[in-house]
Amino acid sequence: MSSPDSSRGALWRRLTRPSAEYSAGALLAIGIIAGVIFWGGFNTAMEWTNSEKFCISCHEMYDNVYVEYQETIHFNNRTGVRATCADCHVPREWGPKMVRKVQASRELWGKLTGSIDTREKFEDKRLTLARREWKRMLANDSLECRNCHGLESMDMAKQATRSSRQHQRARDEGITCIVCHQGIAHHLPDDMADEDYLDTLRPAPTAAKAQADAGSTTVGTILDTASPTAAAPGAAPVPAQAAQVPTIDWSQVQALEVVLLYPGIAHTEWITGDLRIGRDRHGGGWAFKNGETCYACHVDETERMGGRIVTGAKLEPTPIPGKVPAVPVQVQAALDDEHLHLRFSWTQPPAAEGEKMDVDNPVKLAFMLDAGKVEGAERNGCWASCHADSRGMPGADEERTKYVKGGSLQGGVFYDLVQWRSGGNRGHDGHVADTRVMEGGSALVEATGVREGDTWTVAFIRRLAGGDGDIRLVQGETYNFGFAIHDGHTAGRFHHVSLGYTLGIDTGALITARRQ
Repeated sequence: MSSPDSSRGALWRRLTRPSAEYSAGALLAIGIIAGVIFWGGFNTAMEWTNSEKFCISCHEMYDNVYVEYQETIHFNNRTGVRATCADCHVPREWGPKMVRKVQASRELWGKLTGSIDTREKFEDKRLTLARREWKRMLANDSLECRNCHGLESMDMAKQATRSSRQHQRARDEGITCIVCHQGIAHHLPDDMADEDYLDTLRPAPTAAKAQADAGSTTVGTILDTASPTAAAPGAAPVPAQAAQVPTIDWSQVQALEVVLLYPGIAHTEWITGDLRIGRDRHGGGWAFKNGETCYACHVDETERMGGRIVTGAKLEPTPIPGKVPAVPVQVQAALDDEHLHLRFSWTQPPAAEGEKMDVDNPVKLAFMLDAGKVEGAERNGCWASCHADSRGMPGADEERTKYVKGGSLQGGVFYDLVQWRSGGNRGHDGHVADTRVMEGGSALVEATGVREGDTWTVAFIRRLAGGDGDIRLVQGETYNFGFAIHDGHTAGRFHHVSLGYTLGIDTGALITARRQ
């Protein structure tokens, strides 16, 4: 009987002797075994380099982009589905993956040479690194995004209005993900130039549908309180000429609920996307410039937006303790032969903490009208009067009030401004052109407020004909409209404001004043 060692030796000699019969089989077997070992090892190495642990193993990544990523929904969300570094930066397909790995070798060179080994060095190169990644994702049609997010599989009926509108536009016009979502997981570079914003590469959209097409007001709560000419207890008497104006039966006038939001330091330059506030950039700037309205994107989320701002989560460097994020207001409009009647009713929220900015007036309500001359007013209502250099904004001129760019009373480029103040319980007729003027309009404007419990009802009577500093209101025409409420003795930007609405004078609009 042969020993095991001699048997193994015989097998080896048979496999290695110079015979075509055995050498081909031996080579094939050895090749397969070697291939399996090599491929397994190679694939294991590739998967290891795709792991989040590997990506953040150097402090350059851990201390910079990883910290930012942890603040985003891709890291922490309600479903617990996390997108790791490789999910966003490495294609899944083998060929593109290998190309990406070769490209990534320059990052190892950066590690070896110390080109981004400090926070300062990393920030100096952030824009260069970001541009490189944006270019790659533009070239591959945001391939990594589409591995998880497919436009064709989105249920847009379950999305917020602004999301569904922009995703539908992306589907219709071939807009790729990275165009809108540059800062989705990491901070945008501070030194970005205009051409770095990829939304400038989008195709021009179809002009947004005019808000006037939205029709007349929707059904809201019909309020049954005092006549608008009834004075609040202890208030100054209503001027005699107001008694000559026909009384409106408000029980027969539909009401539209308008939810005002707390805006913080959001100004028109931020809305258009021309100026960031800190690291916060308005993602809808491109859509706004190309005809989209604030109302169309945000009408169903004003309370949520106000909630983020009022807490200081965004756009508010000095939060006020106890300030409510939003105020729902019932708005009614009506006409007689010579006057516009507007009526606002809301439940007064609890007073916030802090100083009384306007000691004489616990509450103020103002509305503004535009006849189509103020740039942007057809999309944002009265927000075109609020600018980054107005008082109350960080580092702005504290003497600069609201104004309209290119505003001119003589040229007709102005907002017609009407305000009611609870201190005197009367109306103030002004305008906003190159500066804000709170008095001086010649139209008959009367305003009275009544408080019953926690509910305020404020009614305005405004002569249609107008005068100097006023917009003449014409039957059948539509005007851009917005309003704001100052509660708790506040002043300046610390109010609650509406999105941009339209006011129709006996014609269809978001808010329509009809004859009685």
